[in-house]
Amino acid sequence: MAGTLDSLTPPRWAREVASTLENSYVFEVEGYAHSPTFGGECPATMALQFYADPTHAPDAGCLDELRIDFVIPE
Repeated sequence: MAGTLDSLTPPRWAREVASTLENSYVFEVEGYAHSPTFGGECPATMALQFYADPTHAPDAGCLDELRIDFVIPE
């Protein structure tokens, strides 16, 4: 799982590593940087699903609804 804004380990590195591993899945989390699993319920739930059964891809449907709202204080 890689955040699309991760400058430490960009998503392309995740795809490269995954191409050499069995039971690997790559998910890019829009608007997140490093460690998106700490950023909300959706990525954390997906990680737990993978840990429970790495032979099946986690349900990524929640990523479509995930968004970050930036608010500028008045």
